[in-house]
Amino acid sequence: MYDLPAVALSELQARFTRITHYPRESKAEVCLRDGQCLQTPLGEDLTDSSLREITYDFDTRAIFMVTARGERLDIDPRVHLGSPRFCPVVYLDQAHWSTLAKRLHGSAQINEEDARAADDLISIARNQQAIFPISSGHTLETSALYNAKRQDLASTIFQISRGWQMRHPIRVRKYEMAKVLSKGTSRSVDATEREVFSTSPGTIDADKPDGPPYSGAETVAHLHFALTIASALYDVLLDPERVEPLKLTGWCEHHNRIANDPVYLSRTRSQKRTDAFAISLVDVANEALEVASSLGISDLEFVTSTLFENLQTMPFLGLYADVVDFRLSNRARWVPNDLIDMLYLGCAAAYADVVIAEKAATNYLMRAWRERPGRSPAVATLSEGVDRLRDLL
Repeated sequence: MYDLPAVALSELQARFTRITHYPRESKAEVCLRDGQCLQTPLGEDLTDSSLREITYDFDTRAIFMVTARGERLDIDPRVHLGSPRFCPVVYLDQAHWSTLAKRLHGSAQINEEDARAADDLISIARNQQAIFPISSGHTLETSALYNAKRQDLASTIFQISRGWQMRHPIRVRKYEMAKVLSKGTSRSVDATEREVFSTSPGTIDADKPDGPPYSGAETVAHLHFALTIASALYDVLLDPERVEPLKLTGWCEHHNRIANDPVYLSRTRSQKRTDAFAISLVDVANEALEVASSLGISDLEFVTSTLFENLQTMPFLGLYADVVDFRLSNRARWVPNDLIDMLYLGCAAAYADVVIAEKAATNYLMRAWRERPGRSPAVATLSEGVDRLRDLL
């Protein structure tokens, strides 16, 4: 896929100031250091693209896009290298992203307290004092909207996140399991999967994208990869056409049956906790086998016992098991969206500094936090999130 010449971007920087793709006009423009700008037709038909302009600036190493509605969306220049986090991370539940979108676009009234908190968070984001990552959970829920409401929400998320993403929870727990299973062996894990919050292209995808290898210097191939991945995500999510959401009913029905099963209800508290741990590992059984295979481990008994014994050492998977335990033991009603919340809010709570969720999710994350150090990062309102964040700045 990446048969592009291995030309370092630093070499091109000596000759060019920027390169711009105009999808709706099917042309590209390259501007030279002497002030000339050269255009070329591309022969593609993207007149219905949600993006008017995609630009890479060689001086700032920044990407920015302009939507069909004229909104500018900047992407942090570190996107090409995938840098580790450098300031507090704030993960917003979709409902709170919607509040920020209403405040930014004036599309609906919000209460005074939320308005003040939204203004504070937007200011903090624009001053790049904190990271507000996007996740594939956000894309799933945004794609269910349509028309201006979807475009307002998507553009708000992109403006505030600036290219920062939360690694897909499936990849996060695979990395956690790989670390546990490889401990004390000569087997190595993929270090590029270590950072949960990253600007690497395709971080939010469930499968690691097949990008060009990195050997110390950015090349044309890295730029092409970053531009392709980012523009595809932005274009699709800004598209006003609604995508019918998937109904994930089997998972919640299974947990509702367990919560009301007479045998489970008759068990002691410690037995129920053991059951919850086992159920959590069954949920990730296929991923565990995949990880074991990648490490050359074929002893299934070793895999099962090692993961069970080390479950609480894994930040995300351990918290996930504790949430399952709390909800089952309290006979909480499971609904399809709980899977999204437990995956994405659970992953964020395990690694982010502040998680602004809805009331129900905040409650079970706090209750499942148990003996973990510090307090749960989950809060239920924007104003609480601002207070927590200001303590970190």
